Amino acid sequence: MVWSWVCRWLSAKLPENPKRILVIREAAIGDVICMTPFLRELRRKYPTAQIEYVVVSWARNIIETNPNVDSVHTIPNDCIAGTVWKVAAKRLYFYAKLTQNQYDLIFCPSTQLLYKLPLVLFRKAYKVGFSTEPKGQITRHNFMLDDYVWIDLNEIPRTRHIAVRYLEMLDLISEKPVSREGGLEIFLTDSDQEAVDKLLNRLKIQPDDELIAIAAAAGSAIKSDSSIKTAPKEKFIEIVQRLRQVGKRRKFFFIGASSERDYVEAMNICDNRRIFNVCGLLSLRESAELLRRCKLLISNDSGVTHIASALKMNHIVLFGATDEVEFGPYRNPNATIVRQKLVCTPCRGSYCSAPESEDTKGLERPFCLSKIKAEEVVKIAEEKLLEGRRQRLLEAMRDTFRLGVLFTHPTQHHSPLWRRLAREPSLDVYVMYLSNENVVEGTGDRELKAGEPWDIDLLSGYKYEFLKNWDGKVSKKSKKDAILSSFV
Repeated sequence: MVWSWVCRWLSAKLPENPKRILVIREAAIGDVICMTPFLRELRRKYPTAQIEYVVVSWARNIIETNPNVDSVHTIPNDCIAGTVWKVAAKRLYFYAKLTQNQYDLIFCPSTQLLYKLPLVLFRKAYKVGFSTEPKGQITRHNFMLDDYVWIDLNEIPRTRHIAVRYLEMLDLISEKPVSREGGLEIFLTDSDQEAVDKLLNRLKIQPDDELIAIAAAAGSAIKSDSSIKTAPKEKFIEIVQRLRQVGKRRKFFFIGASSERDYVEAMNICDNRRIFNVCGLLSLRESAELLRRCKLLISNDSGVTHIASALKMNHIVLFGATDEVEFGPYRNPNATIVRQKLVCTPCRGSYCSAPESEDTKGLERPFCLSKIKAEEVVKIAEEKLLEGRRQRLLEAMRDTFRLGVLFTHPTQHHSPLWRRLAREPSLDVYVMYLSNENVVEGTGDRELKAGEPWDIDLLSGYKYEFLKNWDGKVSKKSKKDAILSSFV
């Protein structure tokens, strides 16, 4: 009853044409990137509105270049983690200063009361968010919202991706559902490119090197809430060692936050010749630029999963306890999920509490990630790398691949082949003959002991040239040891 009264007191009317909009999705990296389809559709719905975004400092880099956001407010880290009451007080103080901006519409897609509580300060704004309470039930978890997307915690496994859930907030205030067509987005700059150029030059990376990125930790493997998503170190060591044996031009980059650098160093695999630890050396966007140049990423389920989806790059992601429907690669046709299904997966625990069995005896927790076989990952990796090379060759051919053919003389067997190749729009075929045997009077196919040329057309439908001898004349007979001045 109390919450219903407070809800009516805080309620606001949905503005027809909001002038100023605030979006609150402060962390983590993956969540911020998964907000980009929402921001794109929000801008499409309100093209003239001032759209502002609140983000934690260590995730600001990934959103500040987004053209669908007009300005970014950075919330201090101590407003995210710490003692509950201290965090609550600091958050109220931070958002109290933002109330003077007089927002018309606010979005806050969080189920945590601590993160939603400051919305009570924005009484005049129409507030949309998430709630774990079914529609029609007003409690302390949703009284501050005018409308919300219901998050059913009992829905396991999930039925839709988190990026879609964010878009559902816009559905609530639209006549029809907004578009789900676009994928995730990340907007890189020239300075990001320059930073990666300098790094690769310093590490003496060559243009024909095959770059492979490895994200061995899930956000930060030294934190308890990421251990449930982190495969054992030995798994990644074996994967890299197997891949290194096959390709001599392969270079491996372990990427991640500065807090993960020691975690990677403890693997004792980085030699600074073919395997590099660049954790903490690059910003989020610079890491994305490095990924853009890599032919493959192998990772746990973490923020880098969504960066890879934004880039639509080749990606193998190891999934354990978390739900791939909700948090997996989004609209990335080049991503492959590898997981070992157990009766307990997916789960919502922050650590693995599955009972040990004969099947998991001796394995490191989490069991679901330990059971993934390195050879399976390597097999998929080799297939992706091979397909990538094939696609790059096709791309080069689409840009008009110039094919030069050096042949002895026109023949009835090969001329149809040159015509067929010449019909390909991506090929520029040019045939160079060493002699005009078979096409001028008095010459014929010596193999068939013919004295006259063929009575069929051997030269139309493709570009050709008869190469001249040193005396400036075209030979009437092909010679195996011919060296022609016009070819030289």
